[in-house]
Amino acid sequence: MALTVLIVDDEELIRYGLREWLHEEGFNVLEAPDGATALNLAKEEPDIVLLDFKLPDMDGLTVLQELKNRPGNPVIIMMTGYATVELAVDAMRYGAYHFLTKPWDQEDLANRLQSASELINLRISSEEQRAKQNESYSFDSVIGDSAAMRRIKSQAMKVAQTDATILLTGETGTGKEVFARAIHLASRRQGNEFIAVNCANIPDTLLESELFGYEQGAFTDAKKRKMGRIERAHKGTLFLDEIGDMPLHLQAKILRVLENREIERLGGEKTIDVDVRVIAATHQDLKKLILENRFREDLFYRLNVVPLLIPPVRDRGDDVLLLAKHFIQVLNKLLSRNVKQIEPQAALLMKAYSWPGNVREIDNVIERILILEDIGAISVKNLPEEIRSGSGVAVKGKSNGGFRPIALEDLEKEHILATLKFTNQHKKNAADLLGISRKTLKRKLDSWNIPYTE
Repeated sequence: MALTVLIVDDEELIRYGLREWLHEEGFNVLEAPDGATALNLAKEEPDIVLLDFKLPDMDGLTVLQELKNRPGNPVIIMMTGYATVELAVDAMRYGAYHFLTKPWDQEDLANRLQSASELINLRISSEEQRAKQNESYSFDSVIGDSAAMRRIKSQAMKVAQTDATILLTGETGTGKEVFARAIHLASRRQGNEFIAVNCANIPDTLLESELFGYEQGAFTDAKKRKMGRIERAHKGTLFLDEIGDMPLHLQAKILRVLENREIERLGGEKTIDVDVRVIAATHQDLKKLILENRFREDLFYRLNVVPLLIPPVRDRGDDVLLLAKHFIQVLNKLLSRNVKQIEPQAALLMKAYSWPGNVREIDNVIERILILEDIGAISVKNLPEEIRSGSGVAVKGKSNGGFRPIALEDLEKEHILATLKFTNQHKKNAADLLGISRKTLKRKLDSWNIPYTE
C-alpha cells in the first residue's frame, strides 16, 4: 500500500522537486503552500508530513500542534533554513518525528522517510492485530443463543460499563476467561492492558513476585527491578483466574489492593498507586473454602460485588451445535479440511451428551475428528464412544444422578422443533441448519401431525 506524503512549503520549486522525487519513490503526494491549506488537506489523513517552519500565514510549530490534534496522527518531519537548537527542541517537544535543515542531504531525507514508513507500517500492523483481537474476544464472538447465554451476556455487558469488581464462577471449560476479556473490551479500559494471572499454574513461591514485582536485591536472583502484573494492569484489567487456589497470605495482599488501590514491590518501601479493574474467576465453591479456612471471607465479599455464573454446556440447548460448527469453521482452515456439516443423527447425540468438559471438550472432540478423519460431514461413526453410546445423556430427571434416558426418536423431534423455534419457523433455514432437505423436514413434521407451512 502506497503511503501519502503531504508537502507543506511556500516555495514552489521545493514542492516540485520533492513531488517528482517522491513519486519516483512510490509515494502518493499532496501539496500545500501555506498552513491553512495544510490543515484543510489534513482531512485526507496523510501518513507523513514534510513541514516547513516558515510559512506565509503561520509558523510551522502552530501547524505541527494542530496536526497532532487531528485524526490520523501523521509522522511529521520539520524542515527549515533557520535552524536553532531551541527550534529543534520545540519541534520534538510538540511531536515532530525528525528535524531537517535546508538544504538537506537527499540520502538523509530518504533514510528518514524509510524510517517513518516502517513506523507507520508497524502502527498499521498493531492496529490490525488489536482489531483482530477485539473481534476474537468481543461479546459478539461469544458463541451461544440459548436463553441462559443471552441472560448472562446481557448482565456482563451491563457491568462492563462500570468499574465494579466481578466474580466469575462456573465449571471448568465454560469460558470464564472469554467472558473476562469480553468485559474488558466492552469497558472504558479497553485501550489498556488485560493482564491474566492463573493462580493455580504459578507456584506459591513465585506468585507473589509475579503479582507485585520486586526491587533489585529483594532476593538472591533479583538482579534488576521487575514490574509486577498488578502494576502492568494499571488503567486496565487484572484477571485473577482460579482465585480459590491463591494462598492465604497473598489473599490478604489482594484484599489491600481492592481496598486501597495500592501495592508495594517486594523489597521496596515505596507505596505505588494502581488503578485496576479486578475480575476474579473460580470453578470452586468459595463459601465452602471459607468454612474450611482456606479462603478469606472478607476477600470473598470484596470480590463478589457482581457475581456472574457461566452456565455449563448441558444447560445451553442448541448452543452445543453452534459451538461445534464454530470450531469446525476454525479448524477447517487450520487443518486444511472441508467438513461442511454435522449429520442429523450425530447432531442429536451431541446435543444429548452432557459435555462434562464443557466448551473445551467440544473443541477437543471436533479437533480430534478433523485430525483423524478426512470427511465432508461428521456422522455418528466419527463421534467418540462416550457420545455414541449415549452415556451422560443430559436430560433432567429424578434418578440416575439427575438424568434419565430418552428415546432417540423423541430427541430428534425435540431437536427439530427447537431448531424451528430458533429460526422463527423459517423452514429453509431450519432445514439448512439441520443438514436435511425441506422435503425431509416436511415428511418428519407430517409424521408428528405438525402442519408444514412456508
